Amino acid sequence: IKAMIPDVMKRLPIDEKRIYAGGFSSGAVLAWTVGLKASLLAGVISIGGRPAPEHLALVPRFALFAAAGEGDFNYQPTRELDAIAARAGVPHRLEFFPGPHAWCPPETAYAAVRWLEILAMRDGRAPRDEARIDRTLADEMAAAEALAGKGDALGAGRKFTEIGETFAGIG
Repeated sequence: IKAMIPDVMKRLPIDEKRIYAGGFSSGAVLAWTVGLKASLLAGVISIGGRPAPEHLALVPRFALFAAAGEGDFNYQPTRELDAIAARAGVPHRLEFFPGPHAWCPPETAYAAVRWLEILAMRDGRAPRDEARIDRTLADEMAAAEALAGKGDALGAGRKFTEIGETFAGIG
């Protein structure tokens, strides 16, 4: 990775403010490791990942989208990753999907990329796209209201909090 990243950045038109890593299971651990040790990532998408014991002393400086299956043996470790990001004060989002330790459904992957794009626009790392911002906010609000309509007050509250954190300061 130490050799690959400089080589890729030399050969391809890379926006250095928007480098992301993602992975599933041990690939998610690797993405987390790159984020912690390379200090060049804007975000990590961790699916079914976990913190490695040697990483507990390191502080993330990147956004984290963490997700796991509801029956995943890494369900609780995924929650721990989110807690680490929360303690570090970096943007973080935690999602769960039905199923075991497996790749997330396409809608979860889409949500991860869309969330990172909104953060990039909010933080000035990407050009603003007002239509995308409005559409994403409307979709997020509809999802929160749907949870509330189903009687899932805890899920709706968590979703409304995520919306506030994501869109705060986007103006």
